[in-house]
Amino acid sequence: VGDPRHDEPLDQAEVLTTALWQLSADAPAVVADALRAHFLQLDTRVADALMESRAPRPLSLGEVCSLQLVTKLYPVTDFQHPVTTPAQLLLGELLTFAEVRSPRDAVSSLLTCALFYRFVAPTARYAPEPMRYLTS
Repeated sequence: VGDPRHDEPLDQAEVLTTALWQLSADAPAVVADALRAHFLQLDTRVADALMESRAPRPLSLGEVCSLQLVTKLYPVTDFQHPVTTPAQLLLGELLTFAEVRSPRDAVSSLLTCALFYRFVAPTARYAPEPMRYLTS
């Protein structure tokens, strides 16, 4: 990442994605555990907001990117997968309870809808959460 040839954010993302791809092949359990821990942290944030009777804040761009990375590293076509299933459930929960309070929230939530589509499109599964969000 410190290489001047990789100063652009997309170049950095490509380098990191390549490194994570290789790491997931070399140490799949380590990468899966780290991603599940990340999802648990996000899910805890959502649950805490709901316990306080408030809407959870939408995902940050970095969080959207980390979840999109899952669609590159793991099969989204598996009926149950230890990494993709929790990610998809988290996205559904966010789209069900998120509220738009700013233009930034709207953009983040639309990116979340597009990301959710990446999880369900290859399997042609029905996903009501993005439709519920888009019609609300």
